[in-house]
Amino acid sequence: ARSSESTSIRVAVEKVDQLINLVGELVITQSMLAQRSNELDPVTHGDLITSMGQLQRNARDLQESVMSIRMMPMEYVFSRFPRLVRDLASKLNKQIELTLMGSSTELDKSLIERIIDPLTHL
Repeated sequence: ARSSESTSIRVAVEKVDQLINLVGELVITQSMLAQRSNELDPVTHGDLITSMGQLQRNARDLQESVMSIRMMPMEYVFSRFPRLVRDLASKLNKQIELTLMGSSTELDKSLIERIIDPLTHL
């Protein structure tokens, strides 16, 4: 029986970026085909036009799905803060209340990597 637990795999960022680029090229090609299909007679090419609509939806869904691969929840950044605040409160002999909001908000991994240290130093 399969476990219902979430599993993950490590994938090199270069491979993810390559996949994102390929999907971007696919979306561009699909868009070019869509423009050309608008020139077709809908009566004689109805099936093709319908298929182009389906291709557009699939390409958009694929693009959104691939882009979400690079997303990480802000919880990754926020998870450091309780200990930092506790240590600071102890050092200063003060009571500090930390309220974190938006921990489920997702940002691109590269953006999180760029902001994690500056946020930690605040």
